[in-house]
Amino acid sequence: MVVERFILVAAALAALVGMAPNSASAAGGEKKTAPAADTGIEMSAVIAPVAQSGRLTNYVFMTVKLKPADPKSATAMQARTHIMRDAMVRAMHRTPINQKGAGQFDLGPVSAQLRAALTPAVVGGNIASLTILRAEPFRRS
Repeated sequence: MVVERFILVAAALAALVGMAPNSASAAGGEKKTAPAADTGIEMSAVIAPVAQSGRLTNYVFMTVKLKPADPKSATAMQARTHIMRDAMVRAMHRTPINQKGAGQFDLGPVSAQLRAALTPAVVGGNIASLTILRAEPFRRS
């Protein structure tokens, strides 16, 4: 019983300390604003085939970052990542990435292709930006 009261009092004190204002803001000093939350959604392991002269030569593992036009829709987009990933993979398998040479890929049209595939899958249909952060080929031994 004494231990339970001690825990209750300790929890109450911790809650009061957490609610206390900053000394700088209480004294009228400089107020710090919280940095803007990053509303971008990063999706890793998006797999795309690579073709050269119409033949499958390799696969590329991409990390794609999407930023919604409306920051309020980021949560809804996050809940639909599985649908968006499926749309990207399907689009990439319809039109594979072109291989320029050994280990060189033509990623230029890929962003536009992914954006077109994602428009129906995204809540609101508006994507402010789509960035391919990484594109690493599957290495065969």
